[in-house]
Amino acid sequence: MEKKPILFKIPPNSKLKVTFFGPCNEVITNVSIINQLCTPKCQTITQYINDSLNIRSNT
Repeated sequence: MEKKPILFKIPPNSKLKVTFFGPCNEVITNVSIINQLCTPKCQTITQYINDSLNIRSNT
């Protein structure tokens, strides 16, 4: 299966919470992202089976 990242654009002064679920609806991980900048901020979040969580910021 091809790995595809999830891209979120977070508005200024906002907080986003992302929850990843497994195949049986169990919570794999929660991620909270806060943008305290005056401009929108792009975050790329990827979660793959047996891999760690990767977060990359692009302002």
